[in-house]
Amino acid sequence: MRITGLLFVTFLFITTSVVSQRSVSSSPTDTTSYVKKKRNIFKGQPGKAALYSLIVPGGGQIYNKDYWKVPLVYAAEGAAIYYAIYNNDRYSNWNTCYESIVNNSINEISCGTVTSTDTAFRIRNGFRSRRELSFVFVGVAHLLNIVEAYVDKHLTLFDTSDDLSILHTPTVPTFDNQVTLIKVSIPLN
Repeated sequence: MRITGLLFVTFLFITTSVVSQRSVSSSPTDTTSYVKKKRNIFKGQPGKAALYSLIVPGGGQIYNKDYWKVPLVYAAEGAAIYYAIYNNDRYSNWNTCYESIVNNSINEISCGTVTSTDTAFRIRNGFRSRRELSFVFVGVAHLLNIVEAYVDKHLTLFDTSDDLSILHTPTVPTFDNQVTLIKVSIPLN
């Protein structure tokens, strides 16, 4: 085990030294003017699509001119909001029922035929967990709307020509006083 680890580390050092051997250019480069640019996702066209979808559901799809996706966005977010409201109402009703059973003032309108605290408690907690899950679904539906608009705008510039082939050419680079390795070059044109 120790020999295998030692050989692996030695191999890493050898390959690093082979790869790091580059020819030095005759003119030195000026590194003082290098300023690292900060990436902002709301700059540029994909960022605008994401921002529009963040503000208004379907805004990014309209910006991307994918008008057929807008009803799908509203259907997904509308269904999630509907179930959140539905489960919230049912939770409120069963919470009222549970509290009335605990206080010995059973309200037949909100409880129906349920008279046991255990049954009312289980039903109330079931609707509470469904309500919380529905709120998560509302957030996920809106997040998917934003991500879809962002990715769709990125893919409008994607190359969809007929020639999407990969050309691979194996070569054997040789370095003076170094180990010879096999290299496979795959240009993606």
